[in-house]
Amino acid sequence: MGFPQAMSATLVQERSSFISKVYSLFIASLVVAGIGASVGMSMNLEYRGSLSLVGLLLLFLAGAVRTIPGLNVGALFLFTFVEGVTFGPILNIFQAHGQMDIVYQSLEITGGSFLALTLYVFIAKEDFNWLGAIVWPALIGMLITGLLNVFWPMGGTAFTVYLYLGVLLFIGFILYDTSRIVTRYPDDHYAAGAIDLFLDFINLFMFVLQLLGGRASMD
Repeated sequence: MGFPQAMSATLVQERSSFISKVYSLFIASLVVAGIGASVGMSMNLEYRGSLSLVGLLLLFLAGAVRTIPGLNVGALFLFTFVEGVTFGPILNIFQAHGQMDIVYQSLEITGGSFLALTLYVFIAKEDFNWLGAIVWPALIGMLITGLLNVFWPMGGTAFTVYLYLGVLLFIGFILYDTSRIVTRYPDDHYAAGAIDLFLDFINLFMFVLQLLGGRASMD
């Protein structure tokens, strides 16, 4: 199923402005997260649990103020900064083990995949909203599996399958969220759209990073 065709010139212009705002904020959020990661590299890994909880609370806050101009963008950047700080100690471990090349390679793969999938949605004009019925239940399953893995660690092959499924899941989320941003997001949900894209990007990056050999460094 393709995108709706019957749109007035005014609606097309408004939608284009909305999409530009979403992607500008998304790119800015990656920069803010990078700054946060630089700050977090001086912190110990033991603080990640507390920072993750703070990040979750900020995510809920960002959702609550998503339609309030100014506050929505501030909450977006605060959330992405804390997410970057949370990831900083992991980068520090990679750097200590001389594995930063894995980080850079993972970023290249994630960025290239994200760009290719985004362009596909825009150029092919295919509606991927139907993926919602698949990716959301799959995400719940992945979260439960990840929680169980904390108490009963998976073996090598099982964990590798789990990582590949995670990659496929967030490829699906990129297609799904991009399609929703193009066709269905309300015009005042630009910050929420940027957060969705940010989460898709970061989670895909994390799974790719582990597949390229980062599991030992992240345990």
